[in-house]
Amino acid sequence: MIFKGVKGSSSLSILKKDMQLEGAVSTVHMGVIGCCLGVRLQTSQGCYLENRVGEMSSRFRVESRCLDQCNVVRLSVCKWSLPRALIPLSNDIVVTGKGSLVHRFTWDCLVWDEGTEARVLEECEQVAEEIRAMLG
Repeated sequence: MIFKGVKGSSSLSILKKDMQLEGAVSTVHMGVIGCCLGVRLQTSQGCYLENRVGEMSSRFRVESRCLDQCNVVRLSVCKWSLPRALIPLSNDIVVTGKGSLVHRFTWDCLVWDEGTEARVLEECEQVAEEIRAMLG
């Protein structure tokens, strides 16, 4: 069965219980995690954050964007500290001028449980902290 928009492993467990699927293995193919950096930033092409990533970080990569996407910076993680089984096939980070960060992931078929969720969230917090640090 495919479900869209389940928020966290606890919500997934409730859904499985309601559908009498307790004990079934849950897998995910896509995840979206957001956070607030707590700072505003410039987002034009060649902005401060893009330059800092280019100068300071081998962990992140600046991704291309259309000229009309002047209100976001697009990045991706190219070096993970996650266990090999949890590394996504692709990921995309969008940082807005107001300091919102949205990290989208794609996996082939990742078994999702509380431990996996905790580890992925921990990595996302670390990514956000590193980006926040680059902003000064």
